Amino acid sequence: MKSAKLEQLSLELPVTVRTDHEDALTARMQSEMLRVHRCVACQRVKLRTSRDEWLAWFEGRPEWESLCWDSSAMAWNAEMACLVKARFSSQRSKSYPDYWPDDVQSPDLSTADRILINVHVYGARNQAARLVDEWERNFDRPGASVEWYYAEDGRSVSVPLREDRSPLDAMFPFLGRPLRQYWNEYLQSSASILVLIGAPGTGKTSFIRGLLQYSQRTAMVTYSAELLSKDELFSNFVSGSEDILVMEDADEFLRARDSGGNDMMHRFLSVGDGLVTISGKKMIFSTNLEHVNDIDPALLRKGRCFDVVRFRALSPEEALALARQTGRRDPSGQSSYTLADIMSDSAEVSVSRATVVRMKTGFLTCSMDRTNG
Repeated sequence: MKSAKLEQLSLELPVTVRTDHEDALTARMQSEMLRVHRCVACQRVKLRTSRDEWLAWFEGRPEWESLCWDSSAMAWNAEMACLVKARFSSQRSKSYPDYWPDDVQSPDLSTADRILINVHVYGARNQAARLVDEWERNFDRPGASVEWYYAEDGRSVSVPLREDRSPLDAMFPFLGRPLRQYWNEYLQSSASILVLIGAPGTGKTSFIRGLLQYSQRTAMVTYSAELLSKDELFSNFVSGSEDILVMEDADEFLRARDSGGNDMMHRFLSVGDGLVTISGKKMIFSTNLEHVNDIDPALLRKGRCFDVVRFRALSPEEALALARQTGRRDPSGQSSYTLADIMSDSAEVSVSRATVVRMKTGFLTCSMDRTNG
């Protein structure tokens, strides 16, 4: 059964919905696919290439028709009754001298820059699988990445992780074993939840980043309490391609329900184990709460929670060992040191030479040196 062409589908749209062309076309195409296939599969894949190279793949194949917007594109194959939707990330990798390097938003991004592209392909299951297989052979895979959900309406952006400057064992002597051993134990465990508790600057985010770098898994990250109160975040995690859900600064969400904590805890626990199956997926909470007793005990139940790691400042001896291993100046004059104390070079930069401005939200860091004169 042959499907309609993109032009025909577009012209059939009521005038009243043409201002929201992409969503209206998607709905129309989904109806067309169901008419042809009766059962429509969806496969997701993340690729690293340029917007120009991605669009050129379709332009070189006359059986495909395509439309492109500023941050997304769609392509339609009438013969296959197959729809491809792509979202272009506004992020690209840059190198910064910080120890905690991340990708930063790049306002001067061009269509030739290599970026992350999130692709959804809809159609017959075998057709979708063949397309994904071909793209993975023709384009690069991004490796570990973070899908950052930053808006209440569920908008997100993909951020690739740098592969250099991984955390060191000396940063976390309180683990009692090497980082890789700990990460392997967690990833191989049947328990899905890991809770990281400790003051700011003690390395919780660095620990998570290192886990993603080591495992080459993708993660979904949010800092929004509003998103935690909706089904969309959990639904996307259960059905999506991300392997790990990270909730940073989740103090209110973790707080025991009988002490005024987030009333959405029961929804999360049904995802953690029970009503919804998330076999192989992991969930990591980072919190600044001071005591484990402040956390809802249902979350910490044996079999559900792998561990609660208490992050702490380093002793003078531990701090000295880390500083010498990383080539930093020997610390002195304090009874304890955070990782930020040891790894930051800001104390060595004269105010007359430069002012370092840092805007940090967990995985996302933007650093700019403003040189005086």
